[in-house]
Amino acid sequence: MEYKIIDLVFPILVHFLALQLTGILGIGDAAFQTMLAAVITMPLFFWLYRKDQNLWRKEKRKITWIQWIIVIVAAAGLNILFSALMSFLVSDYGITSESQDALLSSRMLFQILGMGIAVPVTEELIFRGLVYRKLERYVSVK
Repeated sequence: MEYKIIDLVFPILVHFLALQLTGILGIGDAAFQTMLAAVITMPLFFWLYRKDQNLWRKEKRKITWIQWIIVIVAAAGLNILFSALMSFLVSDYGITSESQDALLSSRMLFQILGMGIAVPVTEELIFRGLVYRKLERYVSVK
């Protein structure tokens, strides 16, 4: 089965649109809206993941310790690079602290259920379960 770019982008777009819809409707605060978007989209992403898992059987690969070191160093380096870039680009606007303030000023229940459970599960389904697995098929990692 051949995949197209929409197969990669579709889950991200659906989640983005769900976030925008909850924001437009103005239901609750930022944490509740984020949790609601995750809870609404989670069944769809789980269904897509199970469907995709049945279509493609993943073969087992061994990763060497050198590959682990390279990945860890690259991830740490990219984290530092992107953090510095974000600090440089948005330092005057205060976007990061405003977003954090909006999420952390929510009720504790929404922070725990939404930010601690629903959002991470949904993001794992989107990025590791759907997007990453499809990228693996496009790009040979062997």
